[in-house]
Amino acid sequence: MVIHIVKKIAVVVFFLVLFTNQFVFAAKDEYFSSNNHKYFINAQEFYKISGYKEVSKSEISVRKLILAKDLPSVTSQMKWNSEKERQAKISEIKDHLIYLDPQRQVYYFFSKKGDQKQGITKYAVFDAETKKLLTIVKMTAESY
Repeated sequence: MVIHIVKKIAVVVFFLVLFTNQFVFAAKDEYFSSNNHKYFINAQEFYKISGYKEVSKSEISVRKLILAKDLPSVTSQMKWNSEKERQAKISEIKDHLIYLDPQRQVYYFFSKKGDQKQGITKYAVFDAETKKLLTIVKMTAESY
């Protein structure tokens, strides 16, 4: 009787582990297709409901609804402390683009206060359709 119960528990655990691993792999392979034909609320409105918080008392604050293909150029236009830092951030953004159709709409938030010695920079990218946070980076002066 005890052996029978242990076997049932082992089978249940096996299937739970199997199902969980498949689910995790599916999430890693998720691809966000084009949604440029759909309407989404503007970036200001999405910011209010997203729960995301930019750098308080930021000197620069950008909130945009853009296409994924425009992420590198928008990121490039932000005020970075050095060319090396700018290139690193563009590279990070490009790494995320492999999961996004170029015609996919995303929300881009960027905020900054201070400089390389005493500053904070924070940016995030959200998928406009799923509202899923795709990336978030917060850097302090020590991060540079």
